[in-house]
Amino acid sequence: MLRFGFELEGVFTEGENNDLAIPPKHYPTDGFPGLVELRTSGYKALKEAYADILVLYSEYPDVDFSCNVAIFSAEQRAELRRREERKSAWDIQSLYGKAPRLLGNQTIASCQINVSNLLSEARTDKEGKYHSPHWGLLDIPRIVRALDEEFAEEIREARRQPGEYCVKDVRLEYRSLPNFAFEFDLTKAKKFLDRIEGCVKGEL
Repeated sequence: MLRFGFELEGVFTEGENNDLAIPPKHYPTDGFPGLVELRTSGYKALKEAYADILVLYSEYPDVDFSCNVAIFSAEQRAELRRREERKSAWDIQSLYGKAPRLLGNQTIASCQINVSNLLSEARTDKEGKYHSPHWGLLDIPRIVRALDEEFAEEIREARRQPGEYCVKDVRLEYRSLPNFAFEFDLTKAKKFLDRIEGCVKGEL
């Protein structure tokens, strides 16, 4: 059974002009505290993971998830350095062997898609013995390449690097998608989810 998750980054804004600002400290962020990050938890069906993001989205009306590029002032960057937390570094890979793209002082918001292959769920048998969930392998090169091709226009528009991914425990994290590719319009949500599922299943 395929299981999914999303990590969606957005830009915090304030004031009448919706000016770029540093998020309040209690807002969810990742290792970089300049972007707000909505993150699903657990391993879920694709539609459930999507619905979880919508619920989180409703809690942060002052975050712009369509703004893809943030450029912080020198003062803001200094404040961000003071807030930044040390995290364990994951080994981000490029399917095509490309070095990370240099962005200067720009910060680009992403939509990361997490995929895992659950073979059997955790259970307790009749004798009370606990059995851990079993996870299967994923065809990572095929999935990454399929997502690159399916979302090529969005990746190119955002100037993101195609083919970027990371393996975290039992899941694949696809990292090339920009945040504005996530579809909040419910009339278009099915197509968005079908595009993702088709790439993972190999139906496109």
